[in-house]
Amino acid sequence: MNRLFLVFAIPAVLLLYGNALEAPFILDDFAVNQAIPGWGSRPLGYTSFWLSQQVAYLFGAVFPFSAPFYFRIGNLLIHALAATALFALTRALTSRTMVAAVAGIFFLVHPIQTQAVTYITQRFESLATLFMLLAALSYVHFRKGHGWYWLAATVASAAAAGLTKETAVILPVWLLLIEIVFFEGRSLVRRALYLAPLGLVIFYPAWRAFQSSAGTLTWVAWDRYFLTQGAVLTKYLMLSTWPEQQFLFYDFFIVESFTWTIAFQWTFVIGLIALGIFLVKRRPIVGFGILTFFVLLLPVTLIPLPDLIFEHRIYPAFAGLAIAAAALCEVDKRKSVWLVVGALAVLWGFKTIQRNAEWNDEVTFLELHRARFPQNPDILMRLGSYYYVRGAVNKGIELTQEARRNEDRMNVYYRTMGKVLIAGNLTSLYLVKGDIESALAEARRAVALSPDQPFALTSLGSVMLKTGDYKGAAGVFRKMTEKDPANPQGWDGLRTALSKSGDEAGAEAALKRYDEQVKSQNVVAADHAQIPASYNIAVIFSLILLILGGGVFAVRTVLNAVPFITPAIRLPLSPSGAMLMVDISIRTSRSRSLS
Repeated sequence: MNRLFLVFAIPAVLLLYGNALEAPFILDDFAVNQAIPGWGSRPLGYTSFWLSQQVAYLFGAVFPFSAPFYFRIGNLLIHALAATALFALTRALTSRTMVAAVAGIFFLVHPIQTQAVTYITQRFESLATLFMLLAALSYVHFRKGHGWYWLAATVASAAAAGLTKETAVILPVWLLLIEIVFFEGRSLVRRALYLAPLGLVIFYPAWRAFQSSAGTLTWVAWDRYFLTQGAVLTKYLMLSTWPEQQFLFYDFFIVESFTWTIAFQWTFVIGLIALGIFLVKRRPIVGFGILTFFVLLLPVTLIPLPDLIFEHRIYPAFAGLAIAAAALCEVDKRKSVWLVVGALAVLWGFKTIQRNAEWNDEVTFLELHRARFPQNPDILMRLGSYYYVRGAVNKGIELTQEARRNEDRMNVYYRTMGKVLIAGNLTSLYLVKGDIESALAEARRAVALSPDQPFALTSLGSVMLKTGDYKGAAGVFRKMTEKDPANPQGWDGLRTALSKSGDEAGAEAALKRYDEQVKSQNVVAADHAQIPASYNIAVIFSLILLILGGGVFAVRTVLNAVPFITPAIRLPLSPSGAMLMVDISIRTSRSRSLS
């Protein structure tokens, strides 16, 4: 049945998300996808992007798809696999195929999942969720006595989740919840000891990741951050029912003082948690699903992250709501409930397709945000840069200046860097317009805000080159190379400034350093950008075989899952009809024995 669900999930996810497969890279997509995998933070996640890059190199010369296609198709496959893993986990926990199917379908089609799937960078979230679901599934099989190798699979999946995203550190707590709800509560201490080594396996990569971003965890007082989470959790729950309109950015602010609104939001959240605990004894599956939602959101609820709300964070937690909703559907024995389930899945599916289509144009995408949050400086700044890239310089200046007027609305953690980006963007815009005086003022403002920031130094150096102050530009770019010697842009700027000022020897030395940095960072990989033309036929042939093999697998899976004849049909028959039914049963048994 698991394979059958996967056969359904793959074409379903292509139908839901296929309309944005070639949507452009947005925000940090390009930077993350160019990252070289290593053993720092999230090594397995970065390795998956590297693999997508190799697929793009392999097939890019054969098929006319844009680069984002090859990265996004991987996200779609991960989503289909995660939904299948949820189906398998629910079925293993409940032994009810229908409940498992509904949970898997809800997880697959709900529009709240679009950010974790369509936003390429958020593969970290969906891939980590896939490994967490596989770890839970393996643990359930182990607890049912299916062999110690399932425990090894649990540890391997848990390690993979931790190496993909640090929030997977919550996995042992979730497995403990599974132990409490579905297995022997009296052996809880012993089971907790089993899970302790597993926690250490995940804790180490998570700790390294948190250490590398320790500054992000002290930007605000913890109690104020935690109070804010009442509004955030309430918003997540609202989006999980019917997300009327979804955004990449939301205007959420840190709570400054306790209010009745905050009290109401936290009362709602705590009441829902209490309901989950209450239902654990009476409706274990429903209670488990509700509690799963809150358990899997614990890392982002307790750790003060600078971005207060992002839809992709709900991706793993929504699995709990999908399980709870599916179990509730089975409580009502009327067949009409399943019609409602089908209608709801179709409506969510259409909403997902609609939401997904918004990603196809980055300007239109952010204009929808600006219409809803007209004073959000992040949206205004990013939208201005997109207009600039498209050549609409005046529109870019207008929006970036509007961002400047609202820059104090930025999150405290990002405020200084945000102001630097606004000043730097205005520098570039004014240079294009030929307004050197304004460009110089903005560049100096950027450097004053952050004297060692490479983007600020680049802005000032570029203006000085434009004004003919080559010695001043050389000093700025030299400082940039001292602060960030691995940045090729600094060496290139220094080379230009020294050459213009007549220092050819210095310019030659800077050019040499520039070439070294370009090669060391593998900035240009033109020699790997396409496979030799002589291999094109082999690639196409291999792909055809892969598609045919997948088709055979799908057909065989469906045929094996559907009985050849169902003798269980009971109809009021005459004696001759009864004889016919017996004859069918005999022939069925013979055909099965021959097979």
